Amino acid sequence: MRFMEFAYTRPDMNELENHLGALIERLENETTAEGQNSVMAEIHGLRTDYESMCEIAYIRYTMDTSNAAYMAEQDFIDETRPLYQQLVSQYYRAITRRSKPGWTKSMIADYSGRSLIMASILVRNRRVSCFCCGSWKERALACS
Repeated sequence: MRFMEFAYTRPDMNELENHLGALIERLENETTAEGQNSVMAEIHGLRTDYESMCEIAYIRYTMDTSNAAYMAEQDFIDETRPLYQQLVSQYYRAITRRSKPGWTKSMIADYSGRSLIMASILVRNRRVSCFCCGSWKERALACS
């Protein structure tokens, strides 16, 4: 598939804000690791969709900066990105706000490669997975 064949749909920011806000609220109220994992996967999907549309708009605009339609889409993305970033910040705050009873080592391990926020949870809780042996230790006791 050629790049110009990728479908571009202008993100509906009201829909994104409402849907992501509802998912963040569900995440805050979810008590099981499986439920939290499911909500995080939905949030990841929404984020991927929005960010993909941003990248398509950006690439098309840089390919032809004189195209008024491409310029309008890039302007839209530039104007709405702060709202999106605010939503992402709310998501990260929801994750780090308090220790959740459903968070388990396996769930953290599932997301360790996909989300830097997990690292902040581990550091905040002063727990790290040792790179040498893989065991969970207090930060000060980690292997060197």
